[in-house]
Amino acid sequence: IIDGHQLDGLFVIGNVDKDLINKITQTKNIVSIDYVLGEDYDSVMFDLRKATQNSLDHFFKLGHKKIGYIGGITYIRTMEGKIYNTDVRQQEYEAIMKKKGLFNPSYMLIGDWRVEVGYQLMKQALEADDVPTAFFIGSDPMAIAALRALSEAELNVPNDIAIISIDDISLASFVNPPLTTVKVFMDEMGETAVK
Repeated sequence: IIDGHQLDGLFVIGNVDKDLINKITQTKNIVSIDYVLGEDYDSVMFDLRKATQNSLDHFFKLGHKKIGYIGGITYIRTMEGKIYNTDVRQQEYEAIMKKKGLFNPSYMLIGDWRVEVGYQLMKQALEADDVPTAFFIGSDPMAIAALRALSEAELNVPNDIAIISIDDISLASFVNPPLTTVKVFMDEMGETAVK
């Protein structure tokens, strides 16, 4: 029951602690989208680890070794507030780069998941003495903002610096150059959750 209404089911989108959900509703018909609540609940997930692996593999095949990461901080909503966590994309990026002996902590730039932060972090990266030849960026909005920073610096994408991001939002194909991005099938995830 929420606000006096009996729920038949609940969709949970994003990172929410199961204790918080159990506090607000008694229903066990819960499906989480993009987060695993636990083995008692169904979840529909996009495999961010695999998307990160595939993106980095693509860069390696193109000969890139100096690969940067731009992303955001992830958190879980709890009864106490937010607990901040390292994002899966960042974890996988770091693990792969360390395994290959290519990890450079100065190539990893983290902020909020906001468009303007993607712009600011790319500008910050370009001010360094040692700039990566490629960047894996955790979301399309951040990557599109990073493209602007690269354009302002008169750098060519992908010839000077290559970029891959995740989402495949509709705007990604309209920027110049079109963004290389991993598609997240959000509509299908929603349909699967409803089923």
